[in-house]
Amino acid sequence: VIGDSTFFNFSQTPTGSDSSIDLDSKLKGGVAAIDTIFDNTFVNDPTFASLFIEDFGSGYDGSYQGNSKVESKIVASFDIAAKTTFSFDFSAELEQIAKEVENPDAEYNFAKSKIGFLIIDNSRHRPKIIDYFGIKGKLITSNPTSNLRLDSSRRVTIVDDFKETDIDGNNGTDSLFRSVLGTYERKFKKAKNITIVKINESDITLKGDTLIGKLGEDVIYGSIKKDTLKGTKGDDKIYASLGNDKLIGKHGDDILEGGQGNDRLKGGKGNDQLNGGEDDDIIIGGRGSDMLVGGAGEDEFIFHRNNFRRNDIDTIEDFELGSDRIVLRNWGNFNLDSWLDDMFSLGNITDTNDGVLFEFENGRHQGQLLLNGLTSSQVNSSMFMHSGNRYDC
Repeated sequence: VIGDSTFFNFSQTPTGSDSSIDLDSKLKGGVAAIDTIFDNTFVNDPTFASLFIEDFGSGYDGSYQGNSKVESKIVASFDIAAKTTFSFDFSAELEQIAKEVENPDAEYNFAKSKIGFLIIDNSRHRPKIIDYFGIKGKLITSNPTSNLRLDSSRRVTIVDDFKETDIDGNNGTDSLFRSVLGTYERKFKKAKNITIVKINESDITLKGDTLIGKLGEDVIYGSIKKDTLKGTKGDDKIYASLGNDKLIGKHGDDILEGGQGNDRLKGGKGNDQLNGGEDDDIIIGGRGSDMLVGGAGEDEFIFHRNNFRRNDIDTIEDFELGSDRIVLRNWGNFNLDSWLDDMFSLGNITDTNDGVLFEFENGRHQGQLLLNGLTSSQVNSSMFMHSGNRYDC
C-alpha cells in the first residue's frame, strides 16, 4: 500500500508545521487526541464515519505475518482572522498492489487503506473536526473484489480525478490506483485557529499456508478456512492448515495435524498421531495407542472411559501444567481429589523413565496414559475435569 497527500498554495502563512508545532498547545492532547475528537464530530454524517471511523480490516497471503502502518501527522497550523477566507490546494494518491491468488484454499488477500486530511478547529476548549477529505481503498484478490472510494465535506472541490484498476488480469499482480487534485476554501465569520492533520493508514496482516498441496499426494488437505476433514477406513494423513477445523481419522493408524486455529481432532480406532498445532485445541485419541501433542495454547485432551482397552497406552507428549487439561468423559460423577488419592494408594500412578504413568482398571476397560516429562509429584486435581458429551466430533 502506497499513499500520501501534499499541500500547497496556502492563503495564509502557517504559524507552524509538523516539525515545529507544539502538539500539546496547538492540538490539545496532540495527535493522539484525534481518536477522541472523532467521537464528537460528524456524528450524523455516515460518509465521515465510513471513511475515518470504521475498522479497515486485514489481509492474508502466504505462511508469514505482515505489517500495519498508521500515520496521523500535523501538516500546519493557521491563525485565521474574522471574516477571512482560508484556502489551499492539495494532491492525493493511493495505490494498492497485491499478488494474484492462484489457489484460494491456500491464499487470501484482503487489504484496506485510507489517506486524507482533517481540518480541525482548535479554537474551542474541545477541538472539533469541521471538514475532511479521504480516499478509502479495498482490494480482495482471491474473490476478486476492488473498490476505491472518494468522499469529502462540501468545502472541498475536486479539480482532477484519475483512477485505474487492474484486477484478475492474469498478469501476476492486482492493483488499484487513484490520483486526485483538489482545493479547499472556507470563509470564517469569527477568528479561528485551524490545524490540518494528514491521515495515512494501512493494515495488512499476511497469513496463509504454502504447505497446502505440497506434503504428498496421499494427504487430505484442508484450507485456510474452517474445514471438516474426514479420513477413511485405512491409514490417513490429514493436514488442516488455518482455521478452526474438525479432523476425524476414523479407522486405521492416522496422522492428524491441526495447524493454526482452535481445532478438534479425533483419531478414532487405530494407533494414531494427533498434533493440535497452535491455539486452543480439543484432542480425542479414541481407541488404540495414540501419540498426542497439544502444541501451543490451552489444550484439552479428552479420554472416553470406554476407549481404554487392555495393552493400550496413550501418550501426551507436551502436557503443560496450568494451561492444558485432561477431560474424563463419561467416567461418572466423583470427587477428583478422592479419585487421585485412591489411584496413588492402589499404585496406579507411578514414575517411569519417560514420565508419570496412569493405569486405569475397571473390568474390561483398562489402559494406560503416560504424561511425558512429568513426575507423580506434579500430579494434582487441577489437571483434570469432568465432561459430558459436548466434545463429540
